[in-house]
Amino acid sequence: NLTNLVVLDISYTYFYGPIRGPEVFANLQKLQILEMGGNEYNQEIPDELARLPELSNFYCDNAGLTGSLDFIGLMPVIFELWIDVNPDLGGSIPRSIGDKFATLESLSLTENGLTGRIPTEIGNLRYMQAMWLYDNFLTGTIPSSIDQFEYMYEFDVSNNQLQGIIPNGICGLADENFGILEYLCVDCEEVRCCCCTCCTTSTCRN
Repeated sequence: NLTNLVVLDISYTYFYGPIRGPEVFANLQKLQILEMGGNEYNQEIPDELARLPELSNFYCDNAGLTGSLDFIGLMPVIFELWIDVNPDLGGSIPRSIGDKFATLESLSLTENGLTGRIPTEIGNLRYMQAMWLYDNFLTGTIPSSIDQFEYMYEFDVSNNQLQGIIPNGICGLADENFGILEYLCVDCEEVRCCCCTCCTTSTCRN
């Protein structure tokens, strides 16, 4: 009986096969932290997992995920979401991510197959502290709505296909006297940035 389980770590257990949402997660109503990276699921995140009412921390890297990020809109109290190195996970960052403004503070979606624009609604995440979106296929400009970030200390959107200019508000967070932003990385040849701490993927990763 695992109905009172709060933390579950099944990462890097050489598991191969689908995530059995109804059978495994439907009764884990108290689960808060779930780590399940380093396996090979070859499927999308099931709705039963995303809807867990207490799930605040979810980590799933190198897991062969497919589908899209639409499951984010189903997560009621997500605080830290790291979904990295799943190249078959595609589509755009859903606009519904902005609905997580009261809870989401750390977001990592690196080395996936994400396309499209960064949605304006991402600026609604007023408590966001760290966001990594590097190594995808994101296009367009960085939305000016991220000027609303007040607590950001790391922001990396390098190695995408973005253009334009970094919004002024982010540079204000990087002020050496008053700012809290310690790490800011974009592709400076395509995105004009006067306050970035690094400007290429290779230098940002070192």
